[in-house]
Amino acid sequence: MIKIKKNCQLDAKGAFLANYNFSDLIFFDIESTGFSIEYSNVYLIGAVYYQKNQWVLEQFFAENLSEEKKIIEEFFTLASAYNYIIHFNGDTFDIPYLEKKASLHHLEAPFKKITSIDILKLIRPYQKILGLENCKLKTIEHFLDINRKDIYSGKELIELYQQFCKKHDPKVKENILLHNEEDLLYLIPLLKIFDLIQFIKDLKVNILDNIQAFDITVDNDLLFSFALLKAAPLSLQLKNENWACSITKDSLHLDFKVKLVEDTMYHFFPNYKDYYYLIDEDEAIHKSLGAFLPKDKRKQAKVSNCYTKRKGLFLQTFQPDIRLPVFKKSYDSKEMYILLDDNKIDHQKLNLKDLALAFIDSQIPRSL
Repeated sequence: MIKIKKNCQLDAKGAFLANYNFSDLIFFDIESTGFSIEYSNVYLIGAVYYQKNQWVLEQFFAENLSEEKKIIEEFFTLASAYNYIIHFNGDTFDIPYLEKKASLHHLEAPFKKITSIDILKLIRPYQKILGLENCKLKTIEHFLDINRKDIYSGKELIELYQQFCKKHDPKVKENILLHNEEDLLYLIPLLKIFDLIQFIKDLKVNILDNIQAFDITVDNDLLFSFALLKAAPLSLQLKNENWACSITKDSLHLDFKVKLVEDTMYHFFPNYKDYYYLIDEDEAIHKSLGAFLPKDKRKQAKVSNCYTKRKGLFLQTFQPDIRLPVFKKSYDSKEMYILLDDNKIDHQKLNLKDLALAFIDSQIPRSL
């Protein structure tokens, strides 16, 4: 077994690591000859940790497959001294793999005593907002302009290790170690993505009250924008069927485009038992008023027809407590709208900040 240990310079500033004491953390990554526990081996385990005011990289490399137990044992001894273990997709592969290997080698794995932090799980809910094609490690590195020297994939690394076991070529070993080293060392700059995520989460509190622009186009698009307290660190777009919110990197403006819906919609009254349904008018009326109508013109309302209907321009809202009548396309519809005609949005602007904040809140994942 070969043990490599060296100091490294890492920029650990940012929103994510600000929540932790560096000396409580250990980052790790493994390299194996496959995914099957029974038919593959782990041959390299790398770790990065903070010791004596310095980041340290340590790697445990098996020069042949018979040294698997030894490198696992060495890593377990190291990891057991830390409170948090950080990794990329380790909850799915690395940790279960090592736990099963520990059982086969009659070793005690330390993972149940350490809090696991899987970076992939924390990033994945924000994939769409960040515009990531997928959440593969190299995709996220490319998004953050992280450039590797290593050119090999994990699959290619298996072939390299097999070559090393036959010839013990030091250049091959160097390439294998470099891949694992960069997987580890770039995990910390990868955490910069949480600065972007934090900006998204804080977006609502950065919006100023005053509307910067306001217009309704001939195509029934409502356009408006707000100023931001701080410039955006990234370009992003939040979007659903009717609403779109766009921001450009380094901009101080948040721009909205909302498709207004021209239709007939229904406002459903609560307590349908207190209403009559008027057959000819296709609307409901409170019993205190409808009691004087002929019985053949009215009948007991049901939840599905206890409504008043309006035709006009409607704006989708994500704010059920907007203190205005909320309309739907049908009783079972989950989408909510407010009628613009009666509320004169071009003059009152309907407190667009509250509507915008409710839309943003509906788009931001609840995790993290």
